[in-house]
Amino acid sequence: MPPCDSAARSEFNKLNVYSAIHSAQDSQAFKLIASSFEKTLYISSFMITEWEANCVPGNEIFNPVFSAYDASGFEGYIVASENPSTLAVVGVSTQMHPGKLDYCGRNGNPTPCNLYFWAGYEARDIHYDANYNVVVNSATTVVSNFYQARPWYPPGGCANFYTCNVAQWVGLEGSQFAYPDQNLAQAGTYAICQYSGCTPHYMGAYEWNPSVNPLIDCNGYYGSSNENLDIWEGDQLQAVVENTGNSQYYFSIYNYRNGRNCYSSNNSYPALPNPTLTAFEVENLKDCNDITHDCDSLAQFTGASFNNALFWDAYQGRWIYLGYANWLWNDTMVNCGTLNVSTGSIGGTNLDTFTETWQSSQNTPYWNTGC
Repeated sequence: MPPCDSAARSEFNKLNVYSAIHSAQDSQAFKLIASSFEKTLYISSFMITEWEANCVPGNEIFNPVFSAYDASGFEGYIVASENPSTLAVVGVSTQMHPGKLDYCGRNGNPTPCNLYFWAGYEARDIHYDANYNVVVNSATTVVSNFYQARPWYPPGGCANFYTCNVAQWVGLEGSQFAYPDQNLAQAGTYAICQYSGCTPHYMGAYEWNPSVNPLIDCNGYYGSSNENLDIWEGDQLQAVVENTGNSQYYFSIYNYRNGRNCYSSNNSYPALPNPTLTAFEVENLKDCNDITHDCDSLAQFTGASFNNALFWDAYQGRWIYLGYANWLWNDTMVNCGTLNVSTGSIGGTNLDTFTETWQSSQNTPYWNTGC
């Protein structure tokens, strides 16, 4: 688990979330932004802490998140950043989404399209009952370290107004590619580059039920000393997703370089009460506009490798390194017959490391280019 994990959970649990929600809603800054929408609903909270020696919290900010809706539906998130000691609102920001992540538009209709956009491994364990029937073991926690990849402008260019992206994450799901029910809980980072210079932008994020709730950025009020995880190319990070029981999910993204940690707990996800499959992936996020169906291409990237990849097998009651899972899928990203990302073999002393290699961004996203 991440450094200072128990301290992080303790800090989060000390807070009265209900009071934090009301404090946010009562602030003039929140009311001003919320007045632009028909309704707002609380959905989640995350805390960003910059840890000092011996897991003493340094700079810390608590962020209740509210979904904002207008007549056409979901528009984005309003994030109220608060002093965790006083719950005083220090600033309010927004995370507007032009469309739902993990959805794409084809033939004028936005539809789920998880298939063929992941590259990595999916793993689970099974056992046999007394009648030799296969029983799939529950997986309650998935963890991995990874190095932040550097996105580049690919030779074939980027779609969606010169925008490319690549994401690295771990997750819990109930079926391969979270298909067809779309049930997935995931945490990690994404990198975006734009225009000819392809200046990169990195962000930690977490997400559950992506067909309903787009990802939440680990990003608080602009100008605060630790508004985000301050991710750089080549940083080693760790992502954790855990089903803590009763369909409640915990997310953590930790940056080893600066000791910053984003964590979120008590996220209700009754649609995925018993995940059985774990995922360690690189993805083209397919960030699409619901109106134009214009979607981001996969960025060319370097340096995407995973290590210490493992999950908790609830049936066996122990950690399982990725390479020791008794059921593995090797995912490669292929679109219109073109290999976009290849997945390396599992290695390392504990069989817990592998590397993702960019091959091409051709035909990503395939519904923009056709086959």
